[in-house]
Amino acid sequence: MTDGIVRLFDLPENVYVKVEGSYLSHIFQLILSKTKTISNLIKETGIPRMQLYKMYNGKYVSLKVIKLLSVWIKKNIDNHFKKSEIEIHIDSIKTPYTGNEIFKPRFPMNFKNANGATIISAFLHDGCISRKFETSYGNTNKEARKALIRSLMKCVGRVYHNNSTKELKFPKILGIILVHGLKLPCGNKVDNNVKIPEFLQNGSEKMKRRFLKIVFDDEGCVDPHPTSHHVSMSLTSKENKPSNLLSGNKKLLEDVGIVVSGPYLVGTHITKTGLKRYHWQIKIEDYKSLKLFKEKINFYSSMKKELLESVLNSYKRIQLPKKELKKIVLKCFHEIESSTGFVTTNMLAEKLGKSKGWCRTLVKRFQSDGLIKVVEYETHTNYGSTPRKYVSNHTLLTL
Repeated sequence: MTDGIVRLFDLPENVYVKVEGSYLSHIFQLILSKTKTISNLIKETGIPRMQLYKMYNGKYVSLKVIKLLSVWIKKNIDNHFKKSEIEIHIDSIKTPYTGNEIFKPRFPMNFKNANGATIISAFLHDGCISRKFETSYGNTNKEARKALIRSLMKCVGRVYHNNSTKELKFPKILGIILVHGLKLPCGNKVDNNVKIPEFLQNGSEKMKRRFLKIVFDDEGCVDPHPTSHHVSMSLTSKENKPSNLLSGNKKLLEDVGIVVSGPYLVGTHITKTGLKRYHWQIKIEDYKSLKLFKEKINFYSSMKKELLESVLNSYKRIQLPKKELKKIVLKCFHEIESSTGFVTTNMLAEKLGKSKGWCRTLVKRFQSDGLIKVVEYETHTNYGSTPRKYVSNHTLLTL
């Protein structure tokens, strides 16, 4: 578990850091006032000569050296000395020997904000952290990539990245910070069945909204068909049940007031290694929730924004008189049933000119009232799905 704050000394000891020159001069002035020479310091601390001279000359040294030195200073010079004094004076940080740096790292790194939510969402969805900490983000939308880079600058520091229009690649040290500091999993996200960090689940609405904006830019889809218009997102699970991430995304949507239907199983596939994987989907369907989605979350992608706008503009909000609503809908239900022998929410939506989500809500109400019943449940296969079918309880259905 993590509190959303990453401190320098949360990272592995083999990480390499470079201390700011002015602070380095201050530290060695303090040390040499006690030891007089570097050689004496080597004897007292046991730190290898090469490492100490590297640090003295403003070169990269391992975090282990910084830890040993800070402990020695606290014990021998200033018992009020805090390790946090060093972390705010780090010039750059990187992995040993090779790899690009993060300049001016912002320790302690605070991810308990909207920028942190953007970063976490990106690497839980279209991003990737390999088991060797190779870190990338694969959204082709320019604005989404810019949003991630801005958030990294504000939360982490000046993080090196390439300028690809397809996949941003970052230094391994970023992967180490996300894995060791934030406890994000590395490797295959489906196999790991990743979860949204608890501090983000309990965070502010602004954090949740920014997290969801990346979610739907990465994984979201807008269906503009007049009778089925909705916004949806799908994720793969290793089991025949929704993944932790999909369930977490649904909960965040509900937290910001958006009504969500599903999860629905919409397909399966077999991996190259012969493992079965399951595709689960959630949807936002009713007009009020779609409008709220636009106001609170929306997309970075201009194409998805336009599709959502067209859905809202073409939405058929037929005003049915409230006193007559039940009678009108049940009469429509009976007409469809007389013609086809059963009714689906799609059929009802098309005939009434309302959305599937709106009709589904009414159908559930009629079912709980005993006015209608299910005669055939929906099925999902690799080749598609069939909808749930309803018929009326004629003994109770009075028009």
